[in-house]
Amino acid sequence: MGLEKNLFEEMEAPSFHVGPAVIYTGRMRREKNWECQPHFHECAEILFCVDGTGTVWIEGKEYAIGPGDIAIFNPYVSNASGSCLGKELEFFFMGITDFCYPPFSYNTLMPEAVPVFSSGPYKNQLAFYFQELLRETSNPEILYMPAASALANVIAVQVLRIHQFNNLMEKNRAEARCHSHFIKDYIDKNYRQAINLDTLSEASYISKSYISHQFKKDMGMSPIDYLIKKRIEIARYLLLNTDYTVTEVAKQVGYDNPLYFSALFKKHADMSPTEYRKTYRQEQEDGVISYVK
Repeated sequence: MGLEKNLFEEMEAPSFHVGPAVIYTGRMRREKNWECQPHFHECAEILFCVDGTGTVWIEGKEYAIGPGDIAIFNPYVSNASGSCLGKELEFFFMGITDFCYPPFSYNTLMPEAVPVFSSGPYKNQLAFYFQELLRETSNPEILYMPAASALANVIAVQVLRIHQFNNLMEKNRAEARCHSHFIKDYIDKNYRQAINLDTLSEASYISKSYISHQFKKDMGMSPIDYLIKKRIEIARYLLLNTDYTVTEVAKQVGYDNPLYFSALFKKHADMSPTEYRKTYRQEQEDGVISYVK
């Protein structure tokens, strides 16, 4: 286990105070199967995992952490950390006070409901900032404290940006899923109508390219493939449970050309509509339960 920690008791001239007051900085290398006891800090602390895997506990709630993950401990919030079984854990950390980043209150970095999150594409950038902060505080030179304060300010602001970016991305993903579900519901209700990407775009006020890309991402198939799948499912039901002719079934599911419908049905059911009806109706009469693909 290796620990490097720099503690600051005396601040330099307040005229150079350009960011939060830095209380301590450090880099921890934890050995396998290590765990610390719950404690709290009078300042806010940012922990940034650079290697290994482990766990942090915040107010008794457990969070897994790995490379690139950030953990936030607000003042007087109970926290603990530890490495995973058989795994080492390495992280940077810093304690800061005397700051305010609206809309959060004084000395609070963010709501405690989301204290652990990924730095995503900003991992290397944050690692660089922490390395510079540690270098600045490990070998103090003239005016090192305003430099350290400025670096701590950059780290804190970047962490807040990442947090807000993550929230925005999640909001966008939720909206995208809503768009896909709208398209699905529209197809489910209007499968008898002539539907194409232009129709879906007009109904949803979303571009055709976005619809095509996002729907496939969320549903695993294109909107048109889903439309065909829906129509074939309804056609199967009608063939087994009604006396509609194949032509009538085709019209019921949106196809005016019965030959095209029959060819499409055979492609998806491996048999023609007539063969399908004959095969599975006979099994129904014989009491055989069939699971139709």
